[in-house]
Amino acid sequence: MLQAPNRLLPLVVQAPLVVVACSYLMTAYQPHPDWYDSSLRIATRVAAIAIIVGWFLQRSDKKPKWPIYLGVAILGLFNPLVPVHLTKAQWQPIDVATAIALFLWLAWAIKVQVYERREEDQ
Repeated sequence: MLQAPNRLLPLVVQAPLVVVACSYLMTAYQPHPDWYDSSLRIATRVAAIAIIVGWFLQRSDKKPKWPIYLGVAILGLFNPLVPVHLTKAQWQPIDVATAIALFLWLAWAIKVQVYERREEDQ
């Protein structure tokens, strides 16, 4: 019989994706080649999808709804179907704000995992 997945597994998958997206977003101020913007959008979308999927995989009755709102907002902003066309100067504060939001989500997710582990051990 299959056992339920480890609670840490979604974070183990999500954290590297979020860190890669944040590093792309934080370095968007610097001069970069043409392919950089496309890879930035892809990495950010993948991180947002990982947040949403991780939220659905959580086995908690009291999980907050703000992570799914964050993921949907990021997906809406960086979506490929109806792209938002702004100048580089307009995108830069959005990129930094998105990176900060992703870092805050990551810090929160790690904190939740640590507290859940402590409760399981007791």
